[in-house]
Amino acid sequence: QIQINGEYISKADFARYISDYKDNDCTEFEFLTAVMYKYFADEKVDYAVVECGMGGKGDSTNVEKENVCSVLTSISLDHTDFLGNTVEEITREKEGIIRENSPCFRYCDTGDFERDNTELASRVLEYLGCDTKMFGKPPARQQKIKSILLDGGHNPQAGRALAPIIDN
Repeated sequence: QIQINGEYISKADFARYISDYKDNDCTEFEFLTAVMYKYFADEKVDYAVVECGMGGKGDSTNVEKENVCSVLTSISLDHTDFLGNTVEEITREKEGIIRENSPCFRYCDTGDFERDNTELASRVLEYLGCDTKMFGKPPARQQKIKSILLDGGHNPQAGRALAPIIDN
């Protein structure tokens, strides 16, 4: 998952970071998040796209005091044991990534999952001054390999987005 310009962290670098920082009392996600931030700092990246784990406010990815921008993708009932029991409560938790004096881009649900995600990504890339044609669909997101469909979705909304693909 850790990559720069489409190139995954090398096995040797990953092993070195794991070895250097293995003696910490944290969850696996917190550990991998720390490795990612250290790797990005060591490589002096210009921008880092960091996907939150479950939430926003209390998430281990939420450590930056300033963001170039924040992006909120689709929000639905997910991880309710941690984030809240309603979409409104979950939204407030996820809004914890938003910083003062930094724009926030939000997912607009018009019923077409792929188009809505593409539109959101395009708006962010335009804001950053990047070529909007430089991105593709991420792996394991509605990805077909022969007769196998891969998708990391794990809530009812993601299931509804998969339904048209399964039907084809």
